Amino acid sequence: MRTDHLTHRFGVSTGSAGLATRIGRLAAVALVLIIGSTGVIKADSDEEDSVPMLVDFGWSNPSGQAFIFSGRVVAQNPGSLTVTFGGILAGHTTTTAADGSFSFGIYLYPDDYGVATAQSADQFGTQTNVAQTIVY
Repeated sequence: MRTDHLTHRFGVSTGSAGLATRIGRLAAVALVLIIGSTGVIKADSDEEDSVPMLVDFGWSNPSGQAFIFSGRVVAQNPGSLTVTFGGILAGHTTTTAADGSFSFGIYLYPDDYGVATAQSADQFGTQTNVAQTIVY
């Protein structure tokens, strides 16, 4: 989880004097903070309404018109979620692996290039952000 998302969502921040923790409006949420050797804050939450995120969305072009789109859904239970594509990939879907990763292969021609989007939802129906990438 990104630290800026953690700060916004849970009111947790770091300061130059060490870790200063302020937790606001967390009704019945178990929040565990682990400070790694790099000083990066990580969080685990059992909150059922935590916001899932679709991250690392991008593409590769291994040869010719073959394109592979990939990314990862970060959620409480990220496996077997449906990823729905939009933009130049409208009408296509794929399913996440147990770790939330996904990939989708398609042939595209230069006339098809443009913006591709991806979005998913967790098992509670909470939608992820709409991730996008430009195919050129």
